[in-house]
Amino acid sequence: TKMAESELIALLAGTLESKWVRDPDFLVYASKLCAMGIERLALEPNRLAEERQHILHRTQDLAFENYKTFVETAECSREIYQDFNRVEVAVEELLGQLP
Repeated sequence: TKMAESELIALLAGTLESKWVRDPDFLVYASKLCAMGIERLALEPNRLAEERQHILHRTQDLAFENYKTFVETAECSREIYQDFNRVEVAVEELLGQLP
């Protein structure tokens, strides 16, 4: 019910960052929690732990599979950062030469 959702959100508001309580996805999840029966609600921590493990493994797999791309992107980012620094120094030198 809407009252149960409001009470749950109020309860969690004291323990979660305020941005989470305002997040639309959180509000949908809170609604789902309120609609669960006691048995299913009791299983939710395990389901979340399993989902977390699955996401962690998938992230590690993606990192391994895309390591070369990751390294190339990091190198490209470093080069861009260095280029911006050189441009910044050149602009400062140019500004220093202006009357």
